[in-house]
Amino acid sequence: MFDAVKVKDKCVLWIRDFFERNGKGCNAVLGISGGKDSSIAAALCVEALGKDRVIGVLMPCGDQHDIDMAYKENYPSKLLEEAVDAISTLPGVGRRSALRLALHLLKQPAENVHHFTAAIDNLRDEVKYCQTCRMISDNDICSICSDKSRDHRTICVVESVRDVMSIENTGQFHGVYHVLGGIISPINGIGPSDITIKELVQRVARFASPEGMFEADAPGIDGTPAEVILALSGDVEGETTAFYIYRQISQYGIKVSSLARGLGFGDNLEYADELTLGRSIVNRQIFKP
Repeated sequence: MFDAVKVKDKCVLWIRDFFERNGKGCNAVLGISGGKDSSIAAALCVEALGKDRVIGVLMPCGDQHDIDMAYKENYPSKLLEEAVDAISTLPGVGRRSALRLALHLLKQPAENVHHFTAAIDNLRDEVKYCQTCRMISDNDICSICSDKSRDHRTICVVESVRDVMSIENTGQFHGVYHVLGGIISPINGIGPSDITIKELVQRVARFASPEGMFEADAPGIDGTPAEVILALSGDVEGETTAFYIYRQISQYGIKVSSLARGLGFGDNLEYADELTLGRSIVNRQIFKP
């Protein structure tokens, strides 16, 4: 069970230890936005170091969405106001930033602005989603799924297109993917039918023998058995989604694995929570100097 007081005490201890080793006697300078994150960070630093050693700087100098909602501007043009309204719908862009961007666009050559808007239109209207894995693609089948050199019997299940890009950047995975397009989150009204779990199950089932069992012992390109890797986040929603998927595909006898979780490089055991430390012990590896 999550113990907030215990976690808070660990954070305070970590802050004290960090300053003791890296800046004994130094002050902490924090950017204060008025939100929950910066407020909690400030409170932790005050408890760890004392209020005389914590300096708060009111931030951001630019925009903060909740503050920005109260920001009113008299626009000289209705067209400018409409442009600001549209730009401010982008994530992380408040109305002040949107105004700066709109005025910047007005200063650009017409061909640059037209190229920019055309690229956005093309992205929205012409981009396709792979019929196999739901990855963004220029064609009906993405370049990964159409690559015969990849191991098509190893499917890595991820939440988003961005996750595929991150894993591909490692150069360590040579199988194929399945993009869910989200994770199960009842609090946000997202259920199994709202993401591509059904398509994943159908995809796994297509490998089934006439008896309905997955030919799990048949090796892939690299000689390993067929496998589904659940590369989802380690929070409650990610774990819930992984468990649901496992229940749906376990009937096919396929090997189901998840990403290794535990202590990260440079982590101190003293500040690790019980769940992370426990998983690190369970998933321990042979030491290779």
